[in-house]
Amino acid sequence: MAFSSALCLTAHISDATTVMDVSADKDATVIYNTQLCGSTPCALVNHGMEPTITASEQNGSVSRILLGFIIPLDDIGSKNITQCQLQMPAPLQAPSSQYALQAFEAQGDWSEASVNGVSTLNTGTALGSDTLVSTERPSPIDVTAACREALNNDSESLSLWLDTDAKKTMSDKLYISYNQIHQLIDYAVKNYKLGDDYNPDLLIAIGGGGFIPARILRSFLKAKHGRNIPIQAIGLSLYEELLPGQSPNGIPEAPGTQVTKTQWLNFGGSDSLVSLLGRKILIVDEVDDSRKTLVYAVAELKKDILEQEKQAGLEPGASNTEIGVFVVYNKNKPKTELLDDDVMKRYYPTATTPDRWLFFPWDCTTDIGVHSELAKKSFSSM
Repeated sequence: MAFSSALCLTAHISDATTVMDVSADKDATVIYNTQLCGSTPCALVNHGMEPTITASEQNGSVSRILLGFIIPLDDIGSKNITQCQLQMPAPLQAPSSQYALQAFEAQGDWSEASVNGVSTLNTGTALGSDTLVSTERPSPIDVTAACREALNNDSESLSLWLDTDAKKTMSDKLYISYNQIHQLIDYAVKNYKLGDDYNPDLLIAIGGGGFIPARILRSFLKAKHGRNIPIQAIGLSLYEELLPGQSPNGIPEAPGTQVTKTQWLNFGGSDSLVSLLGRKILIVDEVDDSRKTLVYAVAELKKDILEQEKQAGLEPGASNTEIGVFVVYNKNKPKTELLDDDVMKRYYPTATTPDRWLFFPWDCTTDIGVHSELAKKSFSSM
């Protein structure tokens, strides 16, 4: 076994209370990364029997333990259980002074040798959690609902996922280098088959974070078909500038609530609106945070398309203009607004990361070499 654990079943038998400790029948520890490259973790340990549970505080790396228990129905009877608790040994090894512990019900069969970071075991209901310092013994996590559900289904087996993750704040920063962005875009073009399954003929970069990714993306698309795709620029802002000295952790902006249009496609002259009809448009930005900026950009483009169709004597939608979205990073967080389904089917994030400050190389105003080294350290734990 990778470690010692016990599932404590508190059963009421007759008029007495009996406590029974049931040790794990099987377990497997998986260290993986919640930052996704496409739909797959950028790095993970395929499977293994790690000697300790470890919570990692960098890049969303977590250690996930899958526990399997056999409940002795003949000894306790399914109707006599009053409480089930998961008790973990102390202390759990963690590089952070504080970390979170969360238990989920796991559904499906598994073996110690085959389970990995992308196993298809569906994570069921969140059962309980605890936040503690690394020297403390975790409090028992109540998993009574999972026990009762298993027993009601006449099953003696119960499986639980246990996630450990260092406690994070928005002051955490992920440093990203030019090399890493280049590699992520290369991966995304191949993974999503851009230029084949969806072959854009117009890139619209949202300034200023979308400029460099759009230029890199164009090079990879040109390598496939030998032609340069035009890049148009629009200026949208959802971030409000802070005065010097007010910037937290060297980050010069704070999230705003309203999108501001600072530049649009009609910038070459009063009558030179870029023709959008029949195009396969790909909007490019550095990050999908709240999604407000992307939703705004799509809505404004659709207004322009509708107006151009009207001027051309076409019915709405008759031009078959398509819109997609390409972002370097998608933050895994609830979005305040949603993209339409016709756009989401052409939604291409190169990577998905937990919610944190992303420090891109074009944000660096000091030594770019130091920034690149910090980026290497950030990604070395992946």
